Amino acid sequence: MVSPLSAGTPGVNRALVANNNHNIAPRLGIAWDIFGTGKTALRIGAGQFYQRERVSPQVGLTNTSPFAVNANLNRSLDTAPTLGGASTSPGTGRSPRGISPNTWQWNLSVEQQLARNTVISVGYVGNVGIHQTSTYDINQLPENNFGLGAFLPSGSTNSTYSVGPAGPVGTTCKPGGSFNAATNSDPANCQYNIPQY
Repeated sequence: MVSPLSAGTPGVNRALVANNNHNIAPRLGIAWDIFGTGKTALRIGAGQFYQRERVSPQVGLTNTSPFAVNANLNRSLDTAPTLGGASTSPGTGRSPRGISPNTWQWNLSVEQQLARNTVISVGYVGNVGIHQTSTYDINQLPENNFGLGAFLPSGSTNSTYSVGPAGPVGTTCKPGGSFNAATNSDPANCQYNIPQY
């Protein structure tokens, strides 16, 4: 019997992610008393801030092949079991690029004292998120197979049709073939801009 396990292939380092040695977060803030009276102030600030990544995507990698193999079998006392029915299709993944989620944040405000303990302030705050953590199914149906996928049984994880009018038996509709719904962590971007009064 042929084992479903095979020799590994060369990849990234043992951390599974490339090293990132340039996570420097510069910040700058300026406050200026415009007229020198202590009653009108202009404030400007900007900086880069890094986010610590969630642990859960990495925990998910420990429960998928090649780190873990799931097999259901009945073992008799006098016979060693085989791995013939084991599932070795990964169920999750991660981009090996060494990038860290971060944001660039900036603000601008003008404050004017009107009376004792009374100030009016107008400002603007903005930020842009870069390489934010997100996940998606890397084995989802391509758009050209949505029609075929509509005829798969509800809750089906199969990548091929066994019966049905959508196509001949064995028609593959997922790009990953026999892989289940696999998720992959990959960066996303976001942006936020708002005035403040």
